[in-house]
Amino acid sequence: MGSTDGEGGQRGSGRPESQRRTRKRLLIADDEPENRRALVRLLSADFEVHEARDGTEALELARRLPPDVVLTDQRMPNMTGVELLARIRDEFPLAARVLVTGHHNYESLVDAVNAAHVHHYIERPFHTIDIRTVVQALAQTQELKAEREQLVELLESANRELSRRKGELEALVTERTRELQDANHRLARANLELEETNARLRDLSVRDELTGLFNRRALIEQLTLEVQRSKRYGRVFSLLFLDVDNFKKINDTFGHAAGDRVLERVAELLRSGDHAARRSDFVARYGGEEFCLLLPETSASGATVKAERIRASIERLPPVGEGDAVLPVTVSVGVASYPTHGSEVEALLQAADAAQYSAKRNGKNCVAVAQPLAPVTH
Repeated sequence: MGSTDGEGGQRGSGRPESQRRTRKRLLIADDEPENRRALVRLLSADFEVHEARDGTEALELARRLPPDVVLTDQRMPNMTGVELLARIRDEFPLAARVLVTGHHNYESLVDAVNAAHVHHYIERPFHTIDIRTVVQALAQTQELKAEREQLVELLESANRELSRRKGELEALVTERTRELQDANHRLARANLELEETNARLRDLSVRDELTGLFNRRALIEQLTLEVQRSKRYGRVFSLLFLDVDNFKKINDTFGHAAGDRVLERVAELLRSGDHAARRSDFVARYGGEEFCLLLPETSASGATVKAERIRASIERLPPVGEGDAVLPVTVSVGVASYPTHGSEVEALLQAADAAQYSAKRNGKNCVAVAQPLAPVTH
């Protein structure tokens, strides 16, 4: 079978060759043409994709074009997917190995997966977003692992060189040894993270990468459920809209890295500060420098008190910068409640957003409550 990109490469780890390529190389092994075509369509935008009809053909192709990721079906003629991945593990230990299976005998499957040291397995039927997320994440993880191994090799070489020196080089030997230990600890953590990848991947679609909070998509879903629940049981809830004041000035003055640190600090305070969200509350990064808190069973007055406490806590965060060139970290907060300020998702979001803009106009670093809906006249 062919590939979606050019050919060439070396057998083994393929590091020099992989450094010349701009995209990771993905090898797909499946005896069903339709399955291969579907996977090629899904992944060819992100990977240099190569196809094989069975395990034997996949091994031959891998030896000519060392893969970064191997994705194989379990049931194929001549050689099972686990057998293929075991051979790939021996010949290309840095390649990420993914097994697709419809087999539900978990005890035998676990034994087989352990034999091939499979990094991830996916059961049929599967969602395309799961496949793409898994393959991309594993490729990145294996790349980091390869970089770490290179670092360990460099550190070991440096350590051997330092061991031949005496006297004045003794301090440098100690430093390099400590760095080597740190690298080994990072490798140990990376192995642990690899084992937890499956659980984290499911979390990625609803989490903000920078802050770890829920993202806008998850907020909309939760807000929709809360509206439905409140309509059914006659409950109230509130929504807080927080916007970091002068965020563009922080980025322009101190750089985007400083801006990211501000967002992380605000997120951490919302998650675990003195006035952090309750277990029943829902905290999300809405986008950019905006955050949202969904407060079930909370009236507008209770939400306003909560908003003021959060605002005051954020105001006490360390300012950005040093000396005379500092900017304080503050937020403007808008409060909207169901059903006083809206009875649908979009209306509540708009009401909270409008209140937040009102807080901005009132001088920033303050809390504003949305205007109640006008009464319906007949």
